[in-house]
Amino acid sequence: MKKKLFFLAILLVTLLSACEKNIYKHQCDIPEGIWDINNVLIFTPQIDSINKLYDINLEVRHATMYPSQNLWLFIKTTAPSGTIQIDTLECTMADNSGKWISDCAGDICDFTTTYKKMIKFVEQGKYTMEIQHGMRTDKLPLILKLGIIITESEPTK
Repeated sequence: MKKKLFFLAILLVTLLSACEKNIYKHQCDIPEGIWDINNVLIFTPQIDSINKLYDINLEVRHATMYPSQNLWLFIKTTAPSGTIQIDTLECTMADNSGKWISDCAGDICDFTTTYKKMIKFVEQGKYTMEIQHGMRTDKLPLILKLGIIITESEPTK
């Protein structure tokens, strides 16, 4: 019976990972949980197909004592040819009552938000995405990690 459960678990993990459409996933740790304004996080996704639509999500790991409802980010994307696009993104991580809009366990919360949905990359190759916080303090406390996930968009029904 234990062998059957073990093989069933392996099969389930294999099937779930086969359905994964991530083309890029990377997280950067924030040293000591204090994000310095000069600590620009760099991500370098490789885009092989310009004929597909993609979604870009950001993941933020923060402590429950993070002192703000939101997180402002400056995102600079450089295409393989050197073309630059700069965006400002507000991540609203708590509602007006202060309740986290995150998956929290203990003192740690994981927040995911959509940065871009159903976009086409216009060039093949390696992109560089630089992310800097845009908060009013130079040393932003209790942000532990920031990550990017790029997936193929799901077809609309």
